[in-house]
Amino acid sequence: MNKVFRRLFSLLSAVILTVSLCAVSVSAASPKLSKSSAEVSIGYSITLKVTNASGTVKWSSKDSSIAAVKSSGKASAKVSGKKTGTTYIYAKTGGKTLKCKVTVKKSFISASKSSVKITKGKSSSVTLTVKGSKDIYVNNSDKSICTTSWGKWDGNKIKLNIKALKTGKATLTVYTKNYKSSTAKKITVTVNGSGTTTKQTTATQTPAAVQNEGNPYYVEIAPGFFIIFDGGELPADISSEISSGSTGAAASPAEMADEVISIVNEKRAEQGLSALTKDDTLMSVAATRAAELVSTFSHTRPDGTDCFTAFYEAGFTGYALAENIAMGQRSASEVMNSWMNSSGHKANILNSSYSRIGVGCYQSGGTYYWVQEFSS
Repeated sequence: MNKVFRRLFSLLSAVILTVSLCAVSVSAASPKLSKSSAEVSIGYSITLKVTNASGTVKWSSKDSSIAAVKSSGKASAKVSGKKTGTTYIYAKTGGKTLKCKVTVKKSFISASKSSVKITKGKSSSVTLTVKGSKDIYVNNSDKSICTTSWGKWDGNKIKLNIKALKTGKATLTVYTKNYKSSTAKKITVTVNGSGTTTKQTTATQTPAAVQNEGNPYYVEIAPGFFIIFDGGELPADISSEISSGSTGAAASPAEMADEVISIVNEKRAEQGLSALTKDDTLMSVAATRAAELVSTFSHTRPDGTDCFTAFYEAGFTGYALAENIAMGQRSASEVMNSWMNSSGHKANILNSSYSRIGVGCYQSGGTYYWVQEFSS
């Protein structure tokens, strides 16, 4: 019996020794960096991670002017490209230092065309391929020649839509925000005439002759109230008004935009507020936005961004920005009457924080589109 007991005791001791040895042989896995080398474009970022980290991870960059690293002691970090070159990103944890070689390349924008020829009144598009940040903008040298709008992203490609307004040339500069000088891509737009002559309506023409041009008539039969005729013969009593020149004909869009500013300042003076200064940059922003309202009547732009990106694209640096929009009104007094009868629009017009204004008026298909831009 004792012999059997001794054999069992010896066997149990061997098992315990084996388990102890196995336990001693097990050790924690070593920390490892997700990448040993990586590429990133200027203005773009990548994420590095440490697996099996022991406690906090201390991140650093050998040259933060090339690639900067951002983390709060966690196992992952965001690495952003700043300028072209090569550097190392270090991750220290558990007494070990891990490193990743990071090469920063120049972001670039390529275009399917460097020049575009469009017939007046027609549209075209250019496909852009973007490597790096998709935070891109377009600067238009002459918005009276053409307008632009963005399509939707398809991977790293996007269409820039161009609508020709009048004959002439304009230069479109597409660039990445914060890296304009290094990523700028220029596209020359040439707008040719339609090849037809548009007849101007004069007081000597008969109503029938004018109707053959396909233009609608707006006859003011009471202050602020218009009857619209868009085809067919006009009643004799209204025809006589047109022949005598009582057609409610409007001034040019630019003249009406200036008139809006005058009325704004009159309304502000009535409330003891200082006059707003006409700002050239805001006028350009307002002109762009007014043209955009034709396709998208909203404070969201046709490319899906909010209206204030138009300010940034124009290089405007002011703050406390606001926008009023309207459509359909055919005179400065009429659109101002609409805005002043809307509490939100009126609040912008009479806001004491604002000191500058820009107004845009754009006509398309017989409809006027209006924009006010405000800034302190």
